[in-house]
Amino acid sequence: MKPTNQNDATTIIGFLLDAARKHAELDCMRYLKRGEYVGITWDEVLQVTRLFALGFQALGLAKQGRVALMAHTRYEWRLVDYGIMFAGGTTVTIYPSLTSSQVEYIINDSQSTMIVVDNDSNLKKALRAKPNCASLKAIIMIEAIPADAKAQGVLSLDDLIAKGEELAAKAQPVPPAI
Repeated sequence: MKPTNQNDATTIIGFLLDAARKHAELDCMRYLKRGEYVGITWDEVLQVTRLFALGFQALGLAKQGRVALMAHTRYEWRLVDYGIMFAGGTTVTIYPSLTSSQVEYIINDSQSTMIVVDNDSNLKKALRAKPNCASLKAIIMIEAIPADAKAQGVLSLDDLIAKGEELAAKAQPVPPAI
């Protein structure tokens, strides 16, 4: 007999969908914001994750394509990771302690088409590596983007969501086959 706390999901995204359906209004995770813990519900996680996925697809992420993720532990890391998986991609984790040349090597070896970074230090590494990474098409930053980086085409998570919303708006419903 199967324990009652299990479900039939066989993938991480399957577990996310199942948890969001069962526990939509409950907190999925909590994070520190201006000295107070703030919750994000399962439904909110699912909605943001879907928009990130569409944003990655709008930027050209193909099925089984790779997106590098270089960030310290934070709730956005998990949402970005879910978004990559939801889009059918693979997350390539890069430790924030690595050097620019090591970041360059990992991007090239994995053929990552995008990299998501969390802060200025990791952004600088990604920008230094980019000219030598033929596959790298986009850099996305979790924190506020410095003006000089914005001018170099670095995108924010809000930009990623906006691209996802644009792609969703273009989608044409397919009539059911009856």
